[in-house]
Amino acid sequence: MRFEHCKAILFDLDNTLIVRRMTLQKLAHYVNRFYFSDRPAEHETIARIFGECFQSGYTDLQDCFAAFQLRTGWRHGADYAEFLSMWNFYYPYCTCREPNAESVRELSRMGYRLGILTNGPAVLQQGKVDVAGIRDWFEFVLATGEIGPDKPDPYPFRYVIDKMGLAPQEIVYVGDYPPNDIEAPRRVGMHTVWFSAYAEWDDRFDRAEAEIASLRELPALFPDLRE
Repeated sequence: MRFEHCKAILFDLDNTLIVRRMTLQKLAHYVNRFYFSDRPAEHETIARIFGECFQSGYTDLQDCFAAFQLRTGWRHGADYAEFLSMWNFYYPYCTCREPNAESVRELSRMGYRLGILTNGPAVLQQGKVDVAGIRDWFEFVLATGEIGPDKPDPYPFRYVIDKMGLAPQEIVYVGDYPPNDIEAPRRVGMHTVWFSAYAEWDDRFDRAEAEIASLRELPALFPDLRE
């Protein structure tokens, strides 16, 4: 499918332009260093458990931490507050760009306006973008922590519509998480593309207008505005 009348493309961040699983693999190195230095023979297993416990970006982080403590037999004196400080400092530093993210730059060369709209605190999300080295690809990077409620609330989408001065039907939203990235933008009138590489579909919702398994597939969905 080609989006013939669109002028702008918005992107989710986590598990769309960056990959949480790969980031957690890097972060596990610091977790082992700080909290399991006395158990070096178990570091590989602990890293695997860490990835499993924290894989979902939509589960409360404190609940993930509690599950991780239980599964690893946590013996360190650090509490959740200390762990959270470590997470907030090192997680952005460990950010891993999606291997095919470079493909989105072709959309800019084709004449489309590009932006990022992501849930989360501004410092954390903006830091991820900087570490990934993708900020200059986009007209703007907006974290919901800067403006109000998170997706799937309609407000952040309407905020961006007003910011760009476009009609909602002139914007396509690309993301991985059906409730936030497909259903929510569709409800405000945007077009949608589901990125399936790191997610499973939620059958409670109607499918997106287009689906891609690789970001390399994205430019082919759009006409070249320079022609």
